[in-house]
Amino acid sequence: MERSKVAKYSVLTTLVTSVDVKNSRIHNIGDKPMFTGAQHGVGVYYFAFSDGASATGAISGNTVSLYQKGGIVANGPNAAVSISGNTVTGNGPVPYIAQNGIQIGFGGDGLIMRNQVTGNSYTGFNSASSSGILIFGGCGDALTTGVRIVKNVVGSSTSADGNDIGVALANYDPTCMMAPTTATNNKVINNTITNTELTNNSGNGATGYQAGVYDSGNNDKVINNDISGKGYDPSGCMFTTVPRETCAVDSSPGFLIKNHANSFGP
Repeated sequence: MERSKVAKYSVLTTLVTSVDVKNSRIHNIGDKPMFTGAQHGVGVYYFAFSDGASATGAISGNTVSLYQKGGIVANGPNAAVSISGNTVTGNGPVPYIAQNGIQIGFGGDGLIMRNQVTGNSYTGFNSASSSGILIFGGCGDALTTGVRIVKNVVGSSTSADGNDIGVALANYDPTCMMAPTTATNNKVINNTITNTELTNNSGNGATGYQAGVYDSGNNDKVINNDISGKGYDPSGCMFTTVPRETCAVDSSPGFLIKNHANSFGP
């Protein structure tokens, strides 16, 4: 997990805003003349940290591609979004930045349903992995709780389509080292998560790290997902000869995770 580089993309605002972003093509968001490792460049961004501010709405039917850091992001305790029916395509595998396709973080709320998310794959250094769908909270900021991730297609059997981590539920205690003691209650249900390649080189320390679902939360649910491809080893996290640590579901950092009825393919 790229815990040190989950950026807030700071913006000053006290607005109370509800905006829908629908049926649009959103692309070429980042540094010019070429993308860099700077932690900005987001296709669609909802941000609401300040007291009295809010950012809400529906993000649906969009095609989001060629972004530098993130495809669709909703950050802050006063951000609440419905993200559905979008196609989000990362640039990976790339060595210059660990992208995330869809992110709800720092206390945000929302539903992520029926999206297709591919190509968020990082081949560089600095102990980082990309995520197709990232839920992030804690480490001194608000936990991100109650998010539902349902019926998405994350990755595919095409080699460049894999995400290092299909779905990352990354909530931590204030030390940013352990699962929180407070229940986070995020749900990953009925998703198809695929990665046929071993591409990450640096996640989880000196080794590469890839997982269909990564969960460091408390009382989260990972139920009835179809997880496949050699990038997500069905036998659980293990070192391969590459070496990389690969697993279908890595709930070992979490607490009281409900992991049921998932299927694992070759």
